[in-house]
Amino acid sequence: MERSSLLLFAAALVAASPAAADDFQPLSLVCAGGGTTESDEVTTATVTKDGKTTTGTVITDKLVDFSDQTRVEIASPTSGRIQMPSALMPPIRNRSDGGWLEIRNLNVTEAEISGSVSTGPMNSPKLRIDRVTGFMKIHGKTGHFSGTCNPYDPSSSRRF
Repeated sequence: MERSSLLLFAAALVAASPAAADDFQPLSLVCAGGGTTESDEVTTATVTKDGKTTTGTVITDKLVDFSDQTRVEIASPTSGRIQMPSALMPPIRNRSDGGWLEIRNLNVTEAEISGSVSTGPMNSPKLRIDRVTGFMKIHGKTGHFSGTCNPYDPSSSRRF
C-alpha cells in the first residue's frame, strides 16, 4: 500500500514539473510596455551675501517614467536570454552579444517563465512572464518594467 502511494505521488510530481526537454518548443517573445527607473538630478545654487559668493551642488535621485520593449528567447527549459529595456541597464556595460543577457535560474512551467538577469555586480532584476495572459514584469534595484508579450518569429527579419 505504501509503495503504491509513493508511486502515485511521484507520478503527480512529474506531471506537475516543467515540460520534458523533448516536448519543449523554443519560444521567442517581444514585450512592449513601460516602467520607472531612478535618475540623478543635479541642482546648483549660487548665493551672494555681503559681497561673498557661495556655490553649492546637490545630487538627488528622482524617478523617471519610460516606455520601451524587450525581447526574450527561451531555447530550452534551462536556457534563455533577454534584451533588457535600456533604462534598466547600467551606463557602462558589455554590448558584445547585441545586448543579450542570460536568464539565470530559469524556470519554465505551463503557467509562467521566471528567472533573474544580472545587469551588474549589485543588481539582478527578477523576471516573470505569465504564459496565460502574456503579462511580463521585471523588478530590480534600479527600477521596474511591465508589459505585454507576444510571440514572434526570429527568422523573419522584419514585421512588414
